[in-house]
Amino acid sequence: MAFGCQMSVSLDDGRTVELKPFTREDVSDAVGGMQRYSNLKWLSTNHAQTIESEQAWYDHIASSTDEVIFGVHIDNQLIGSFGLHRIADRRGTAGAVMFSRDHQEMGIGTAVTRAGLYYAVQVLDMVAIDSAVLSMNVRSLSMQESAGFVVTGRKLRCHIVDGRPCDELIMVWINPNRHTWQYIWRNTSEGKQFVEARKRAWSVLSWAEEHVTLL
Repeated sequence: MAFGCQMSVSLDDGRTVELKPFTREDVSDAVGGMQRYSNLKWLSTNHAQTIESEQAWYDHIASSTDEVIFGVHIDNQLIGSFGLHRIADRRGTAGAVMFSRDHQEMGIGTAVTRAGLYYAVQVLDMVAIDSAVLSMNVRSLSMQESAGFVVTGRKLRCHIVDGRPCDELIMVWINPNRHTWQYIWRNTSEGKQFVEARKRAWSVLSWAEEHVTLL
């Protein structure tokens, strides 16, 4: 697997975002953003990256058999990444970071996450996608819940953000298609929370049908 196939995402404001494989040359563009605390604190780490550590990461990803990683580009500039990790038995975890300060809080992360979920369904036929978000990261939590993720648990006071203890929320997104939904629930009651989340997941996939092109 390693890197995902190219996708084009048209934003509601008319701009186009490209998701495509990283190149070794891209690593230098990512390092600056991965050295800022304002980004790292939401990734549950306080360790800044270097060219050498980012190159080691690239080498790992290039030979990975259980990950699908995308570089996020706009106007030919690498601004972030999206990844599906530890994929096994049609399930994995998802994570995204927009490390370019000039492209944060513009709805790009939301569109990229929707495109990644669409790829997980259309290309990988994944059953479910796990995620985690820090409880203090209100924007990310809201974005994931709007996409159909459901909070299923929490790790209490397991991180420090801006000097304050913070919980980690455990989340899951379930592929809303009938065959995968039935596979997950096996004739058991999914509960109102997941019924509502399924509607939001359908909405995300419908949006992606209109805005995402697999190249």
